[in-house]
Amino acid sequence: MKIVGIHEHRGSGWLEVEEPLLSIDIMLDIANKFPDLEFIDFGGGFGVPHKPDQGSLDLKSLGIEFSKKIDDFKRSYCRNFVCRFEPGRYLVAEAGDLLAEVTILKKSPEGLVFAGTDSGMNQLVRVAMYDSYHPITNIGNPDGDEEIYDICGNVCESADFFGKRRGFAKIREGDILSIGIAGAYGMSMASNYQFRSLPAEVLVDGSIVHLINPRQTFSDLIDRYGFNIP
Repeated sequence: MKIVGIHEHRGSGWLEVEEPLLSIDIMLDIANKFPDLEFIDFGGGFGVPHKPDQGSLDLKSLGIEFSKKIDDFKRSYCRNFVCRFEPGRYLVAEAGDLLAEVTILKKSPEGLVFAGTDSGMNQLVRVAMYDSYHPITNIGNPDGDEEIYDICGNVCESADFFGKRRGFAKIREGDILSIGIAGAYGMSMASNYQFRSLPAEVLVDGSIVHLINPRQTFSDLIDRYGFNIP
């Protein structure tokens, strides 16, 4: 068997340069065992910051250090090969926001306020699935005083939350919440779970707005799933 390429899966949550550089060292050590390589795929996406205290990945520094390591390795390897990266969600995550309207406010006996929305885990499942963090902004009242809320979806599941015990500008019924970092895992993981429709997809290019996909209607769902309703 002639091995012409090696590939690793690294994941896409890292924001520091040190982690991928360590991973590169491991891959180059493995590459030394295969003399006929035509490519090395270093896999994994580049991380994007989700929380306010997180910084962005320094791609320029990563590129400089990566080039040094590859140049040094090629001198001893004595063979040219292609290097590949898989940027993953880095390309689109920050380009997408899910807009949800607040439909109801409810206060628990302990004083916690729940803000219910017209969206849910069928449209952005990551929070319910593995408690991921998505930045949320109340664009309907951005200058309001900060208060603590749980942001809930409209699916009949106890896990259907977008954010818990977090501070937001005062939320009112009818306000629009912008849930960020939804460009990579929003519509790509969305479903019609509990017969819920999917939202419209809109591209904003400066002052020009393009409708990519219209909002699903009840008739669309009937047609899609082939129900025969008299």
